[in-house]
Amino acid sequence: HEVLLDDAPPASTEICPCHVTVKDVKYAMDDAPLLFGVDLCLAPGRLRAVMGPSGAGKTTLLELIAGRRDAGVACGEVAYNGVPLGAGAYDASLSDLRHCIAFVHQFDVALVTLSARETLVYAAALRLAEADADAHAAAADAMIALLRLERCADTRVTDLSGGERKRL
Repeated sequence: HEVLLDDAPPASTEICPCHVTVKDVKYAMDDAPLLFGVDLCLAPGRLRAVMGPSGAGKTTLLELIAGRRDAGVACGEVAYNGVPLGAGAYDASLSDLRHCIAFVHQFDVALVTLSARETLVYAAALRLAEADADAHAAAADAMIALLRLERCADTRVTDLSGGERKRL
């Protein structure tokens, strides 16, 4: 049966709810075990924090779940909405799930040569490409107020406190 392009349903722009399960995941790199039998259940619409000491494997686990870890040897099961990775719908690349998967990195990614305001204007220009410079500036000002960065809005990122950088 042939499906014509005109017969295909319109692409959805909604965010898909994604239930993630991790069962007995183990991971090693250069024969050094890094994760040992991790089990985890992440329900859609819920915020979770992965906490532990330095070197505990938090970032490694998140990168495995998000499909962003290429090196090393992993075993166990990571499933999205009940479908294990590598099984049919979610074959090798995870490209279908990229819009459902996100996590906050532990390191800052702001350009250190910019001020807090310039960083937010730049972010607004990327996200609101169709808007003009005044709209970008207004969006940045709104974020500055929301993030309580008024005092340091024109301070370079390198001179912000750790908490100010995280909020940025």
